[in-house]
Amino acid sequence: MLSKLNLGNYRTLSLIQIPGNKNLHQILADFIRKASTADELKRLELAKEFCQVWKRIPHAFPFPAVPERNDYWYIAQLLFTGRHIHKNDKPYKWRLDQTEEALVENFWESDYNSLHFNQNLNNSLLGLLFQEAERREKQIPGFNLTRPTRILKRAQIDLLLLQSGDKTLRRLGLDPNEYKIINIPFDIYLRLANKMKWGRHILNTHFDGYRLRTDGIKTGLFGGNKLFGGESYIDSLWTDSLNNSIITRLAILRKDYGL
Repeated sequence: MLSKLNLGNYRTLSLIQIPGNKNLHQILADFIRKASTADELKRLELAKEFCQVWKRIPHAFPFPAVPERNDYWYIAQLLFTGRHIHKNDKPYKWRLDQTEEALVENFWESDYNSLHFNQNLNNSLLGLLFQEAERREKQIPGFNLTRPTRILKRAQIDLLLLQSGDKTLRRLGLDPNEYKIINIPFDIYLRLANKMKWGRHILNTHFDGYRLRTDGIKTGLFGGNKLFGGESYIDSLWTDSLNNSIITRLAILRKDYGL
């Protein structure tokens, strides 16, 4: 179990219990199911109804308010979750009803172009992955392992996790058959944002999972930029594109998370 790990040497990791809420999950699932087949007028009506109901429910995080936009803009983003998938093309299932235990990289966010932008990788999950890749003389195309950074292409993160993820888990004393290292999932980020003060800066974070485009291409999920809705913002980008505003924040979760 994650709770049995000795994190004394890994101060950049936090063991967090993330509460679930069955009412919230059901209301969100019902809305997505109804709105995904509704016309624009009916969808707007459903969105207004959803907002009113959501705001009356006590839950673990505040309703994601999008600056200078209406609530419907955010809810429209949620409809895209029906096309979110895993790397193996299985549907990504957001489970806001389940209480989760996770190890999460806990560094503070700041504007990506500010003097306070945090690139410290000491004793971090990402740092351990880089160390393992360098030790085993693995290559990450377009990347110098002797100059690690949190600004990576999604394809580079995927390759790094594939090459070094299991070894890093074993180094931490965890069984790769039970746990996995992944980009922090959107619903975990959303539920922790208020507590961790995420989503308050001009900064994006890679999220686990992909968006399946209508042309069949998979693009990597990211979000969190305060200019577009903070913790409620989710979008996707080509996996081979490098964007200086998108950082890597990793987490360890159970192997079947999202399935």
